[in-house]
Order: sequence, then C-alpha cells, then structure tokens
Amino acid sequence: MSRKRKEMNKRLLEAHSFLVDSYRAHVAHHTPITSEQYKADKGSYAKLAEEKAQYSWLHQKKHFFRWGNKPGKLLANLLKLQHPSAPAITRIKTPTGEVLTDPTDINRFFHDYFETFYKAELDEWKVQAKFFITAGMPELDRETREKLNAPISSNDISTAISRLRSHKTPGPDGFSAEYYKMLEGHLVPHLMTLYNNILQGKAPPPSFNASRMIMIPKPDKGPLLITSYRPISLLNTDLKLLSAIMARRLQAPLTQFISPTQTGFLTGRQSTQNVTKALAAIWSSNNRTQSSDLLLNCDADRTTICGQRPYLRRFLKYHSFGVPILNLFNALYDTPSATITTNGFNATPFTLERGTRQGCPLSPLLFNLALEPLLRIFQTCPDFSGIQIGSQEV
Repeated sequence: MSRKRKEMNKRLLEAHSFLVDSYRAHVAHHTPITSEQYKADKGSYAKLAEEKAQYSWLHQKKHFFRWGNKPGKLLANLLKLQHPSAPAITRIKTPTGEVLTDPTDINRFFHDYFETFYKAELDEWKVQAKFFITAGMPELDRETREKLNAPISSNDISTAISRLRSHKTPGPDGFSAEYYKMLEGHLVPHLMTLYNNILQGKAPPPSFNASRMIMIPKPDKGPLLITSYRPISLLNTDLKLLSAIMARRLQAPLTQFISPTQTGFLTGRQSTQNVTKALAAIWSSNNRTQSSDLLLNCDADRTTICGQRPYLRRFLKYHSFGVPILNLFNALYDTPSATITTNGFNATPFTLERGTRQGCPLSPLLFNLALEPLLRIFQTCPDFSGIQIGSQEV
C-alpha cells in the first residue's frame, strides 16, 4: 500500500512538472503546438489527480471500516474533534501572587516574562578572551575548515529534505515538511541560492528568522508557575534545513575538537557513558572510609537560553572556524524574533537578544562548543583532580 502511494505521488509530481513546463512554453510562444501540448498535459494531470483522490477515498473507507469502532488512535482523534480539550494553560501565578485566568492576560504575562528573559546581558569581551587563552583549545586545521565552509550543494539539500519528519507543526510561514518533500525538485535550486548567499555574508529575508514559541509543561512541575513550562520554538522549515545541513557538517570535526568528557549530541557518543562513570564514582567513594570526593550536579535546564551570542561568535572566530560559518551564525542569531502562542492567542513579536533556540538542529552543538573551554580549564587546573576508580581517573 505504501509503495503504491509513493509511485502515485511520483507520477503526479512528474505530471505537474510537465504541466508547468508546457504552460510556460504556451505563455511564451502561444502557438497551436504549445496549446495542444498544454491541453494534453493538463488532461494527464487531472486524470492522475482523480485517480489519487479515488484511491485516497477507498483507502479511507477501508481504514474507517477496520478501525472506526475499535479503541485506538483513530477513535481517540475523532473524539478529540467532537470534544475539544480545555486550553493548555488555564491559570498562572505572577510574582506578586496574583493568579491570572483570562487567556489574554496569560498570553501577555508569558510575553513580558520571556521578552525580559531573552534580553542581552553585559558583554565582557576581555574576560572571554582570557578564558579562551586559558582553555588552550586547538584551532581547526585548514582541511577541516575548508570542508566545513564548502558551498552547499543540491545533494546536501535533498538529503536534508528526505530526513525531515512529517506531520510536524510548521513555523510561522506555514510551509510544512510535506510541502518541501512534494515540491523538492522546484525548491532545491532556490534554496541552494539562498543558503550559499547566506554563507557569503548576504542577509536572509526578515521572515527567515521568525519563530512561534509554544509552551510545553514540564513533567512533575506545578502548572501555576511560569518556570514549569519549557519554551519550544517552531521554526520555518527553510531555516531548519540550513541548520540541519551545517549541523551534519559539524559532527565530524566536533568529535575530534571536543573532549570525550562531553557525550551529548555527538555522533558515536552516548550519555550513558558518563552516567556509568558517575555511578562507579559514587560506589568507589562509598567503599572508602574517608573520602573528599565531590560530585557536582549542574542544572542544564536553560542551556539553549543562557548562551551569550557575542561569546559564541568570538569562540568561532578565535578557533578559526572560518568566515562562512561566522556568516551563518550571524544570519541565524543576529535578529531572530519570536511570537508567544498560548491557548490560541498570539502575542506581539519580540527580538531574542541572547541564547539559541530549542528546535534548531545547531543549538545542541553550539552549547557543546560554549561549554568546552570551561571543561578544559577544570581538567588542567591543579586544584582539581578526578575520582580514582581502580587504575582509572574520572
């Protein structure tokens, strides 16, 4: 069934391509031959579209007949449409103790809170420069830098489109992953021009950096507190494609550039490795009568928010990541905007002056880069030493 659907979509896309070409030729030349060709292609496309509609209708009838009266996803979705759920955030407490219940007041409160939260802090560039020198991290070598900054090809974009997850909520422009998959052949050349212009330092269109920010409740947290909600940015798909392409490129150099102590978000590394080390350290410390070992648990709850952009920009420049990567960073993070959405209400857009965004494929890797100098300083500081487990120090 899935293979037949894919073949039908492929034939329909080819017919649509022929129809567009014949229409353009007819508009340009307006001869009897181009007119006949346009009519023939139009008829072929209409016939295939009708076949697909009939196939979808029959498939839907079979699906309803099989699952319509059984407990499952289909019945749950039908009941959800008949009985819409209550707004996700019905009450929220302000710092003064007042509980807001009006949806517009709740939306305004979230907007004011996050607009203040994303304001830029003091830029201490002298401290940062000393920080990089103390960390002693290497620069990227020339070969790695050239691969990282190479122009984006049509194959890069097609691969990124094929990896898009379907049925996901799109960004503010409304163009979903399905749209890009269906019209891949028409969109790839335009996207390639846009992306390479960005790497060369040209500014993207203003809508490129727009996002819609929704609130996801954290598990086991009080629903009245605003800190109990995690902001997730719904980004436009064209931005996510560019971020995904560059994130894939960064994976190889970062596994060599970032020390093994960081296991998150990197290919070939698992966070369970560090969990195992922590458990072994606890067991080793408990088995000693006198121990001065210390385990420090740092809350990384706001990791994507706390990164200062000038710091990240200077990090990329100091370690010779290359001009195209700096241009990419500037395009993605210089003037991003967000619109808070709660209970169906949209607040006034505001500018995100600091941090990266959850939902952007580059954000986890940028966090790894931002954290690495601090870890290097800890590892080389004579005042600190690891916990001894047998012959290994962790």
